[in-house]
Amino acid sequence: MLAAAKDDAIKAVVTVTAAETRPSAIQAAGRVSLCVQSEERPYKYVSVEGPAELAEFDLAERLALARRYLGPEGGDQYVADNPDPDGELAVFRIQPEHWLSVDYGKDAG
Repeated sequence: MLAAAKDDAIKAVVTVTAAETRPSAIQAAGRVSLCVQSEERPYKYVSVEGPAELAEFDLAERLALARRYLGPEGGDQYVADNPDPDGELAVFRIQPEHWLSVDYGKDAG
């Protein structure tokens, strides 16, 4: 899950699990770059790069993000359908230093 969250500043939020190799690699580097793109034409993408820190992904934050994108009922259902009883979910908070977005459909005639 990737989400842009706005608190004191805009941050990109990426969820991971403890079993993945990315958390240790990103923690060691202290930075991350990430690109999200559409595979359909016209192509669109956004990339972000900056320092990243790993933190716990508690229930309140999971609910807030899920509700933001899925609405109250959909968010509650998503969290209920994807429990984290062992506390394996974590979140990277990326402080964007560089953003780049491209939408090749905007210039199409």
